[in-house]
Amino acid sequence: MARKSKKMPKKVQEKIRKTLKRGALEKYGYSTDKSAIARHRALNKCVKKEGYTTCIRRLNYMIVVRKNARPGTPQYRDRKIFEADANYLRKKYGKK
Repeated sequence: MARKSKKMPKKVQEKIRKTLKRGALEKYGYSTDKSAIARHRALNKCVKKEGYTTCIRRLNYMIVVRKNARPGTPQYRDRKIFEADANYLRKKYGKK
């Protein structure tokens, strides 16, 4: 029997879109142009201030927005960075 995928509820998606203003993660120093260590520091600040769930949802939303990007484009590169950073947060703060 196929397992039904868990989708983010529409209300939650709308809430994230509303709270995901341009620069929502940048105010903590996050940028895809920075090194992994600098991005991880910024994400740690975000988690301390706003909580794990909010930060991971923001990253997931950014990944989904770029899911159809073709390899070799800047959007594809950014998506891979967002995925790596989301995995970092899951390993550090996720359920144990």
